[in-house]
Amino acid sequence: MAYPSDLTDTQWQCIEKVLEDEMLGRKRIWPLRSILNAIFYVSKGGIQWRMMPRFCFSVHR
Repeated sequence: MAYPSDLTDTQWQCIEKVLEDEMLGRKRIWPLRSILNAIFYVSKGGIQWRMMPRFCFSVHR
């Protein structure tokens, strides 16, 4: 499931190299790419109707 705000594989490869060097502490529960995609989703699209998460439309039907 891809959204317009998601990182491409090429973008992720560039960012991952920088962030992997900075990872300290305990293991993450959520993948870092998913966290960044969520941040970009909100910062780029806010809560525009066309960018609502697709799973929202299948809940409670």
